[in-house]
Amino acid sequence: MEIVYDAKVNLLEEKRTNSMDMEVNRMASEMRKDMENLFQRSGNSVDTMHIVKSKFQQFVDEIKEELPANQQSRVEEIEGFIRCSIPSEINILPPNELCSRRRVKRFRAHSDKGGSEKKEETKKKKNEIVPHLCGSCKELILHDKRYCPKNVTLP
Repeated sequence: MEIVYDAKVNLLEEKRTNSMDMEVNRMASEMRKDMENLFQRSGNSVDTMHIVKSKFQQFVDEIKEELPANQQSRVEEIEGFIRCSIPSEINILPPNELCSRRRVKRFRAHSDKGGSEKKEETKKKKNEIVPHLCGSCKELILHDKRYCPKNVTLP
């Protein structure tokens, strides 16, 4: 039984293999070994390689005549090559939230950069003195408890 997992070890598809598939795979492996042995025996000689090629071509032609034409779809062909089935449905999840410890820089748009009017307004606001409540005299004035004129200090 062949089991297919994705990168996060989730089960995608399960394909059962029987003893017949294993036997076919074993026989195909043996034939590949035999072909490799023929190539090694022919060595580097061009003449012997031509003989092997012509005999192999004759063999292929005979087999094509004897076997019925088996029309496979492109998907079935790929599944047979990779020896597992292609999943019928794939779920793609959205990315997780970004958890950053530092400030995330963002690209500023043209409108964010060019507002000279906004800069002037913020400068005015920073330079304005805003009255606040004094802790000592309890009035809305431009000083705080430390600099209150009503504060009595000992000489």
